[in-house]
Amino acid sequence: MNGNLNGHNGAAGGFRERNASGERSPLDDVERADTLDVRRDVRGEVGPLIDSLRTLFQGDRATASQGNATRCGICYLHFPLAQLEYRESEGYYVCAGCGHALGAARLPMVRRQKRL
Repeated sequence: MNGNLNGHNGAAGGFRERNASGERSPLDDVERADTLDVRRDVRGEVGPLIDSLRTLFQGDRATASQGNATRCGICYLHFPLAQLEYRESEGYYVCAGCGHALGAARLPMVRRQKRL
């Protein structure tokens, strides 16, 4: 090798030379922005939905990484434990949104969530 490291450039789908410290070229960011613009056009009407789901899942991962969080047994998103209600008879945690949607209805699950 000649001192340059080859690194994958995910935006363009090809390979771009990197310097010895592994830093990307500023052109990589320009190519990524161009690719995102093209991708937005290709996604059409579902583009905003994809963007909102990405934001939702990024927030979910951030909440999950906090110490005292677990999943809602219905929507399966992470919430701080203080924001969840454990339904003893069904055996799972429910967030406020899912609890409101369920109301007094019971929804049995195959597996019970461990109560924390």
